[in-house]
This record gives sequence, structure tokens and C-alpha cells, in this order.
Amino acid sequence: MQDGRPSRRWRSNPAWWVCGATGIDQKVAFGRGGGFNTSAFFDRLLLRRGATTSTVMSAEPVFVSGRKSAARGRRLACGLCCERLEGRIALAGLVDMAASTQPAGDVAAEVMTQEGRFGDLTYVVTSGTVTISGFYAGATKVRIPSTIDRLPVTAIGAWAFFGHRGIEAVVMPDSVRMIGDNAFLECSALREMRLPRQLVSIGSDAFRSCESLVSISLPQRMTSIGRGAFAGCHSLTEVKLPRGITFLDVGVFYGCTGLLRIRYPSRFSGIGDYAFYGCSRITTLPVPATVTSLGSHAFAECIGLRHVSIPGTVQTIGDGLFRGCTGLTTAILGTGVRSISDSMFSGCSNLQSVAIPRTVTSIGPIAFYACAGLTQMTIPDGVTSIGLGSFLDCTALAVIDFQGAPPALEGTLAAPVSTVARFAASNTAWAPYIASTFGGVETRAVSVPQAPTGVTVGSNRRWVALQWIAPQVDGGAPITDYIIQVSANGSATWKTVNDGVGTATSATVRRPAVGRSSVFRVAAVNAFGAGAFSIASVPKTPPR
Repeated sequence: MQDGRPSRRWRSNPAWWVCGATGIDQKVAFGRGGGFNTSAFFDRLLLRRGATTSTVMSAEPVFVSGRKSAARGRRLACGLCCERLEGRIALAGLVDMAASTQPAGDVAAEVMTQEGRFGDLTYVVTSGTVTISGFYAGATKVRIPSTIDRLPVTAIGAWAFFGHRGIEAVVMPDSVRMIGDNAFLECSALREMRLPRQLVSIGSDAFRSCESLVSISLPQRMTSIGRGAFAGCHSLTEVKLPRGITFLDVGVFYGCTGLLRIRYPSRFSGIGDYAFYGCSRITTLPVPATVTSLGSHAFAECIGLRHVSIPGTVQTIGDGLFRGCTGLTTAILGTGVRSISDSMFSGCSNLQSVAIPRTVTSIGPIAFYACAGLTQMTIPDGVTSIGLGSFLDCTALAVIDFQGAPPALEGTLAAPVSTVARFAASNTAWAPYIASTFGGVETRAVSVPQAPTGVTVGSNRRWVALQWIAPQVDGGAPITDYIIQVSANGSATWKTVNDGVGTATSATVRRPAVGRSSVFRVAAVNAFGAGAFSIASVPKTPPR
């Protein structure tokens, strides 16, 4: 290195030479070079003093700088422990080369690695390409060259800029295709990062704890983002994933407390463990309808989440998915979900309702632990097992409705003693179950509601208005909805025409949907199903 410019390098072939000190054959590489850290060589020299002849012969070959040094280099080729090796020999560094057992005169083609310095950057040359390996200055802006000594810069090596807390901006050339593991780890002042268009991969923890990084544009050619690549980037607010990224690895955005939005490509399929752990400003679940798996604790401690709806495409859910999401109030699980995982909603203290699909067959241990806002829970008839402590410390839980047969319990139900476990009276499998089975929780047989009474129908040319009286007997469980069906013009086919009546005892239906002469029927619904229907007819001649 002279005047901040890289020295020219001649790539050299290894050859066998006779050591002038020992008379033993030794492999050495010759050529031109410069800019290497010679102190590293002499440190190794001192460590090798006193080594046996066999140890000396297994040492790395020496890369000798300058033609004038070549003759001496030939004579002292194995001199890593040779007393006559003088400091004035211009050593350019060490060549990483596999030990060879080939006889003299048989030279193999081997890949050589050279080290060098360009300005404040250090680099390594391998197979005709340059990897930036380090940085030794206090500059706030770094511009990486596209070539060094006419060789393309294609990578930022592992740990290259680790801990340089003064760097504020980095500009990379489009020739860079890879950023290594921990490359910019803890560059806490880094705000601007221009990534090259040819970039293919970002290594694990590459930008971890870059606390000032506000935005980053990921090139469309990218196919890989390593574990924890942007973890702890507190200032990052929005990320758009390129089309080549189909899966988020472990902890990619772990602890990104400022992250608000993330945009996915069309073929995105999965979110890894801890991917968004602690992203406290996310308010809605960022899961597209193409996702099939959600990793363990992927959204844990996302305290800003309010409502979550898991798409029906999701089939696999890891443990603790929403653990500690204290702002979460409602959750809807898609029909692809087969299991509520261990501690899935543990610590969601404001959770008020969870819609569990009939496809779910098991509820894991402490799944709803400390969900103090839950007052009612409906367990679908497909659930066959409930894990230990699933409802532990759900202090407001008043009712659990079991729509199917008694599930297998790990231990007891572990719900508050004031909780009532309700089941269908028609299900004989519940006969042997008593309060002690559920750890003191009361069990109560219930049925579907009776039919509504006093159904009346009024109509005009546009609307049909219905009213009714709620059933006197709700079956032991509160009425949650009403079903309104119509048979148009004397047909034997019944069609449901209401949409979310709820607990109201009246509804209005557009007349074109029911025809001029129709019959209506109304049934009440509770957690265990719909009761009997009450029937009323529409007047055949509507008033003008």
C-alpha cells in the first residue's frame, strides 16, 4: 500500500524449494505484493520458535514481496522458525493454502487468498474477486469501491464493520452480491444504507443493533435474509420484502420497536420463530393469505396488537405465538388451524374473545394463562385434549361451553372455581363427569333454545319486516343469534336470508329476495346450536 493506493499483485504458483537452513524440501509461493500486516507474521514466528522439524514442515508457505527478496525467500522458505529470517525481508503476508503431499516438480493448481489494504478498508482477494474484510478509520461516511486493483468487489465479509459506532452512511457499488454475517453489527449511528441492485443475500445479524437505521430498500434480486439480520433496529419503520424472499428466518425483525408496516411478496409462505418479537408498534397482524406457517413466539410481546385474524391458509403455529400481547382484545383463528399451541395467548391480559374453528383438535398447556379479560370460551366439538393449566389465572372466566364430548385433560381444567363448564344434555358421554373431574369447576347440562313465539310479518313492495318474541327457555345458555330462513313461492327449499341479527328480535329483508308469496321461519341460537323454528307467512297481496 502506497499513498492509500493498493499495490499491484502478481498471482503466483506454489513451488518446491530446498530450505537453506535444514536442507528439507518446503513449499513456498513467490510473487509481488504489499500492504500486508507484517506484525501478524512475526507474532506467528515467535510462537513457532522451538517447534520440531515436522511441525516446521507443516507450516503455511510464505508469500515473499519483491523480486529482490525472492532469492533469499527460496533459501529460507521454511523459516517460520528460522533464526536467520530477518525483519528486513519484505513479507507481504501469508498465503492460505492446503498442505500438499505431492512430490517436487508436481505443481497443483490451488486457490490462493491474498490480503491487502485500500484506504481505510482492508480486503481479501479470492479467486479473482474482492471481499471487504475490515475498516480502520473514524470516518462517518463510507464509500466502497467497485474494483480494487482491477478486481471486482463482490462481498462485504463477516464482522467487516462490527462495532464502528461512528459510521452514519454506507454506499456500496452494484457489484456487491453478498453481505456477510455480523457485517454491520452494532453500527449504532448508521442511518443511511444504499444496498446494491445485484445483492443476493444478507447474512445473520448483519445489521443487528443498528439503532439509527430509519429505512432500507431491499433489492428485488435478493433470495436470502439471515437470522436476526435487522434485530434491534429500533428506528426502522417500514420494510418491503423483495419477491425472492418467501420465508422470514428466525428473529429477522426481533425487537424492532419502531416497525409499523411490512409488505410481502405474492408468494410469501412462512414467518419464522421470534421474527417480530417485541415489535411493539404493530397494531394489526401482518400475515398475508399465502402464509402456511407461523413460528414460535413470532409476534410475542407485540403489545400494540389489537385484533388478529389468522388466514385459513395457516396450518402450523408455533408455541407462544401471541404471548405477552397485552393490548390484544380479539382473535379469530382460520379453518386451517389444527392446534392452539402451548402458551399461544399466555399473558394476553386484555383478550376478551377468541373464535376457535371446528378444525382445532387440541389446546396446549397454559394456552390462555393469565388472560384476565376472558369471560366466556366456546370449545368446539373437534377438541379432544386440553393441556395443563390452559385456563389458569383467567380470573374473569365465567363460562366454558363444550360443544362436543369431554376432552382428555392434562391434570384438571385449572379454571377459577366460579367458572361453569356447560355441555349438551343430549351428549351422554358427559354422564360420568362431575365437578371434581374439572378441579372444582361446576358442570352443567344445557340444551338448545326453544322456538321463538309471536312471529309477525309486515311487508310493502320493497321490504318484509319481521318481529318475534324471544324463547322463554334458552336451554341453559344465553341466546347469541337468530336464524331467519325463507321458502319462496311455496318451494320446499329453505334459504337463510339474515346476516348477523344478533340478539335483536326483529329484522328487515328486501322483498325481491323472497318473492311475492313466501313463508318465513325463525330459530334462536345458543352456544350449543339452533333450536326449533317458528313459522309465519308473507301476505300474498302487499299493500301499495
